[in-house]
Amino acid sequence: MLERFLPKSTFARGLSVLVGGTATAQLITILSSPLLTRLYKPDDFGLLAVYASVLSLFTVVASLRYQLTIPLPESDEEAIHLVVLCIFITLLTTTLSGALVIFWGPEFVQLLNSAQLLPYLWLIPVGVLFAGLYQAFNYWSIRTKEFKILAKTKIWQKIANALIQIVGFKFGIVALISGQAVGQGAGVTSLAKSALKHESFWRWHWKDLWKQAVRFKHFPMFSTWSGFANTAGVQLPPILFASIFGPSIAGFYMLAHRILSMPMSFIGKAIGDVFLAHAAEAHHNNKLKPLFEMVAGRLIMIAMPIVVVIMIDAPTLFSVVFGKEWEEAGMYARWLALWLGMVLICSPLSTIFTVLEKQVQGMVFQMSMTIARIGVIFVGITTGDVITTIILFSLVGTIFWFGFLCWAAIQSQSSMYFVVKQMLINTILALLLSFPFFLGSYYFKNSYIWWASGAVSAVMIIFYYFYKLKNINNES
Repeated sequence: MLERFLPKSTFARGLSVLVGGTATAQLITILSSPLLTRLYKPDDFGLLAVYASVLSLFTVVASLRYQLTIPLPESDEEAIHLVVLCIFITLLTTTLSGALVIFWGPEFVQLLNSAQLLPYLWLIPVGVLFAGLYQAFNYWSIRTKEFKILAKTKIWQKIANALIQIVGFKFGIVALISGQAVGQGAGVTSLAKSALKHESFWRWHWKDLWKQAVRFKHFPMFSTWSGFANTAGVQLPPILFASIFGPSIAGFYMLAHRILSMPMSFIGKAIGDVFLAHAAEAHHNNKLKPLFEMVAGRLIMIAMPIVVVIMIDAPTLFSVVFGKEWEEAGMYARWLALWLGMVLICSPLSTIFTVLEKQVQGMVFQMSMTIARIGVIFVGITTGDVITTIILFSLVGTIFWFGFLCWAAIQSQSSMYFVVKQMLINTILALLLSFPFFLGSYYFKNSYIWWASGAVSAVMIIFYYFYKLKNINNES
C-alpha cells in the first residue's frame, strides 16, 4: 500500500532514501543537543568549535578533492583507481597533519587562545584519517547509487558521536572532541564493502593511478583551493572568535551554526549527492535545465519558512530548548539564518562546478567569498561588537551565494528570472505561514500565547510542506 506514495523517478526515490536516513541521523543530533548544552559549558563548546574548525580545514583537502571525481568516469575500473588514489593521498595527509601537531602544536594552541586543547591535538590526524577514508568510499557509493547504505552510515555517525559525548561527559572536553573525531569515520566499513568486492580494487596499477591523477588534475589544482576557501570561510569565524573574544563566544557561535546547519546537512547534502549522481547524465543528454529548476525550486521552497521562523524569535527558541545561558546563541542564529538559508539552497547545486568541469570558476568564487567574509570579520572586530561582526559576515555570504544561484541558473540554460521569481513567491508564502508566530512573539508577552502561536505556524508550515511534497510525488 505504501508503494503508491513513493516517488516514481529514480532521482526522487534516491533522494527520499537519503533524506529519510539523514533526517533520522539529524534527529539524533537534535535530541542530544539540549542534553549536551546542560552537560557542557559554552567554554567547552568553544574549544570543540576550535578543534572541529581546524579538523575541517584538514579534511576538506584530505584526498585533494579527487573523491569528487569518483562518480564521473564511464567505467567502474577507472573509478576504483580513483578510490585507491584517494586512500593513498589520505594516508599522506594524515601523516602531514600528525607532523604539524607534533612540531607546532604548542605554539598553535597559544595563538588560538585555546591552550586546553594541547593534550588532545593527537585526535586531529585521527579525524583526518577517518574523514578521508569516509569521503572516498562515500563517493563510490554515490556512483553506484547505494543510497540505503549511505543513509545507514549517516545514522551510525551521529549515534557514535552522541553516545561518546553524552556517556563521557564527566571527562569534560575530551569526550566532546573524541565524539567528533570518531563520528567522522563511523560506518566507513559498510561503505567500503562494495568497493573492496570490486576485482579492480585488488588489481590496481601505479600506471593507471597516475593516468587518473593526470586526467583529473584540475580537481587538486583548482577544486582543492575552492573547497579549502569555502571551508575556511565557514570555519575561521569560531577560530577568530575564540582567539579574540574568548572560547565562550566561539561556543555560542558553534551552537547557532550547528543547529541552523542541520537542514543543510540532512536535506542539502542528500539532495546534493543525488543531484551529482544524476546531473552528469542529464548534462550529457542536454537535460540539465529541468533538473536544475526542479532541485532549485524545491530547495527554495524548503528553506524560506525555516529562515523566516528563525529570524522572528531565535533567542527565545534557543533559551527554551537549550537553557537560559544559551540565549545569546539565538541572537547569533537570527542573523546567521540569512546566510545558512542561502547555503541550504545553493550548496547542493554547487556540484555543478564538478559536473561542468568548471573548477577554475569554482575556485575564483570560493576564494573571493572567503576573502570578503574574512575581511568583514576583521571590520566587525574593530567595532568590538560580536553581533555586528556576525551580521556583516552573514550578509556577505548571502550576497555571494545568491550571485552563484543566478550564475548556476544561466549555466544550466535556465534564467535569473526563474531564480528571482522563486525567491519572491516562496518568501511571501513563508511570511504568511509564520505570521501567527510573529504576532505571538512581538505583540503578546504571555508565554502561553507564544507557544500557541508557534504551534499554529508550525502546523501550517508542516501542512504546506506535505502539500508541496505530495504534488512533487505526483509530478514524479
